Amino acid sequence: MSLLNFSSQPFSSFSIDRHISFDVVREKLKDSYSETGRPSIDPELLLRILLIGYLYGITSERKLVEELRMHLAWRCFTGLSFDQEIPHHSTFSKNRHGRFHESNLFQRTVKVAESAIC
Repeated sequence: MSLLNFSSQPFSSFSIDRHISFDVVREKLKDSYSETGRPSIDPELLLRILLIGYLYGITSERKLVEELRMHLAWRCFTGLSFDQEIPHHSTFSKNRHGRFHESNLFQRTVKVAESAIC
């Protein structure tokens, strides 16, 4: 059963999927991830969560993680199920100021998302 079945309000950011190809994320950032060691958190998941924070004006990663626990539609947009753990708030800062900043990927995604919503 999909989380969409439990969401009482449409999540406007679902329209973003029609305008942004998140498949590009892994390819663009592949050199930033190692094949060995501890498994990495999916960069698409991180980007989707950061995008929600941006679109809803949530500037604190801690607050973003709290809000994500409560919003079913947001979990659905990110691909997280009920039983999946949300990444630690510090993970978002590290990626936003590191991988996503270096690749300019987050800024480009935000621009496309803004045009999709407006």
